Amino acid sequence: NEIWKKILANFGEKMVTYVKKYKGLKFETGSDPLVISALKEVFIDKIYRINDSPKVIIDVGATSGEFGLSLSKSVKKMYLIEPSRDYFFLLVKNVRKNNLSKKAILLPFFASKKTNKRRREISIDYLVKKEKIIVDLLKIDVEGKEIDVLKGARVTLKKYSPDILIETHSKALKERVISFLRKFNYKLIYCYDWFYRTDAFGMDLISVLYFRQKK
Repeated sequence: NEIWKKILANFGEKMVTYVKKYKGLKFETGSDPLVISALKEVFIDKIYRINDSPKVIIDVGATSGEFGLSLSKSVKKMYLIEPSRDYFFLLVKNVRKNNLSKKAILLPFFASKKTNKRRREISIDYLVKKEKIIVDLLKIDVEGKEIDVLKGARVTLKKYSPDILIETHSKALKERVISFLRKFNYKLIYCYDWFYRTDAFGMDLISVLYFRQKK
């Protein structure tokens, strides 16, 4: 266990050094393997591919801010939603480290179908209306709750037609997301299946999907 922690810490340090050197960004990852893995996915593997440079983004499941901050030089405003207290703490630190407090709005909520502040739940439609957001890109990675988030964004999808970048964790969920967005005239323009497991109940395939609404 101690050997694994040392290997992980060393890899994390290398990741942070790489991001700082080649992207000009400062990051703190802690020792969480998911945070380190997320940095690798965004900056090394580049699994989150988009066609344009969005000006306003909503990142649902922001973790430590790696995706939003990767676009920080081109975006004018980013709304970063992260319910985990540990990840949110890292998110705050990383936004401050990179002097992005004026550009980044941090929200410690669960994105869901409806807004329930008592349960720390917020819908995308509620957020967009309250903050008067004209969103260009909606990125979602919420560990199986993607459909709930999309159901809470119906008005936003119809009114603003943002591009959608979404990660799903099963074949069944992938098909449900494609089917749901098809109803809003969205077309799948990019799909990257990057992790298969035949022995994992309910999590047999991890995919990154990029959608754009048909004109």
